[in-house]
Amino acid sequence: MLGLSTKSMYGLAAMYELAKKNSDKPTKIKDIAKNANIPQNFLEQILLELKKITS
Repeated sequence: MLGLSTKSMYGLAAMYELAKKNSDKPTKIKDIAKNANIPQNFLEQILLELKKITS
């Protein structure tokens, strides 16, 4: 591995799932979590952090 944290790996996996979508519709967190095999509550925490950074 490259020395990335679990949180970083999950964040990258979530972004990959979002990038694969070919739709303008919102994607549900539970769908991202399921497709990327990420615990949903952990993904929610990661996405909240990303939202704070981009706001």
